[in-house]
Amino acid sequence: MTLLLTKSQVRPKSGVQYFGIQVSDLSSIEKRLQTGGVALSENANGQIKFEDPEGNQVVVSENGWVN
Repeated sequence: MTLLLTKSQVRPKSGVQYFGIQVSDLSSIEKRLQTGGVALSENANGQIKFEDPEGNQVVVSENGWVN
C-alpha cells in the first residue's frame, strides 16, 4: 500500500483533508467497501472516492499518482 498526503484541498479547515491509497486490486477493495456500507463515487481515472467518518476525502487507485 502507498499512502499519499496532500497539503491542501478546497475545504477550508486545517489538517489533512484528503489522502490517496494505492492498491493492487481496485475491484476487490470496491466490493469490500460496498459490503461495509460505504457510499462510493468513481471518476474517469479508475479511482474510487469516499469520505471517512470525519468528512475527509479518500481516493483509492491501482495506478497511483505522480508527486
